Amino acid sequence: MNKNTSHTDEKHSNNFALQKDFNDIRWQGRIAEKTLENTREIMSKTPAGNSDLKIRIEKVDGHDAECSMSFTPNMENSSGMLMGGYTFLFADFAGGAADVMPGLFDNMHITVDGHIQYLAPGEGKTIIARAHCEHFGRRLAYYSVQIYTDAGRHIAKVSLTYLHLV
Repeated sequence: MNKNTSHTDEKHSNNFALQKDFNDIRWQGRIAEKTLENTREIMSKTPAGNSDLKIRIEKVDGHDAECSMSFTPNMENSSGMLMGGYTFLFADFAGGAADVMPGLFDNMHITVDGHIQYLAPGEGKTIIARAHCEHFGRRLAYYSVQIYTDAGRHIAKVSLTYLHLV
């Protein structure tokens, strides 16, 4: 290995360490400020949060969240099961609840990628979403969201990527 390569690698390593320190300073203080109450307040300002969808944020733990949604007959398809679009919207809301941070202009993130795998029909009257942060970077965050019926049946797996606009 020549001398120049070693210096370049060391410089890159130092830049990475500085970037990591910046991310820790930028987000770590805010994660400590995140509560169920301020997450509910922030998400109530979103279109899904202030609609008649009956979505409730049950708990938050850092970058993880659990939400529930009751559904009504007008949200069911002709077979009497929850329409898939509502399942995806609900997963995106749960991922958003896990991603938002107090003090960052509330909802300054957007969904840039989302995939859903339907595993079983949405039956019952309530579904539950558990959003888990897989990666939280300076500009992008990736979440996996698992959707269950109130009877505990796993009905969907969702992956979501959010772009932080601040």
